[in-house]
Amino acid sequence: MNKPVSRHTFTLIEIVVATTLLGLVGLIIGTSLSTFQRALTRTQRIADWLDRNQAIDRLAETALRSAIPFKWPNIEEDEEQNVFLGESDELWLTAMNRSYGQEGAFRFVRIYLEENELLVDYSPYPLLPWLELGGQNYETELISPAVQEILFTYAAYNEDGDLTWYERWDEDEQGEDAFPLAIQLTITWEDGTTERWLRRTAGTSTNTEYLSGTAVSTGSTSTSTSTSSSSSSSRRTTTATGAASGGRR
Repeated sequence: MNKPVSRHTFTLIEIVVATTLLGLVGLIIGTSLSTFQRALTRTQRIADWLDRNQAIDRLAETALRSAIPFKWPNIEEDEEQNVFLGESDELWLTAMNRSYGQEGAFRFVRIYLEENELLVDYSPYPLLPWLELGGQNYETELISPAVQEILFTYAAYNEDGDLTWYERWDEDEQGEDAFPLAIQLTITWEDGTTERWLRRTAGTSTNTEYLSGTAVSTGSTSTSTSTSSSSSSSRRTTTATGAASGGRR
């Protein structure tokens, strides 16, 4: 006589318990993945913020802190002018180049905002604000995207001897041989946050100005001197005389 085959079936309680456990495991896995994704996003955001601010810090050190007064002949005006233009949203300056190499002792810089991007034009040759930009040699570097607005301010002593900040550097008001004591760059990002970079300039001890690569003191306390290589001076002369005259873009 054959014995009946015993078949075990799941009860309703077992099915409910198994489903609950499976749901809990899925919930734990989902929560872990969500937490990991948030942490990864936050880490990436911090890394991007650090990269962005390091690039601006580098710009502040190599350009703003190293800014010096440097004069170059303006053929149209038949006079020497400072290679410096300080507007609220644009800055042209001459900076001492800390790594000479083949670029010479000076670096000429233009900092500006275009289509929500903070850009910098670099050149080892004089980048002259009074000439057409298109006729000059330079390289452009993207410093940071997602910029809503930039604001430059310039520090100087007023007639009463008080330190004053100006949104535009006016040589007629400040004096032909004057130079900002410090420059501050304020950046407003597209997310509405604002950050500032403030640097004291190198050319304020007191108002040292560079003529044809040689530092000349215009104040009794200034003792710094500097000479550029003959090859750098030759290249600057060739570039300046070969550039077409015109208005700035």
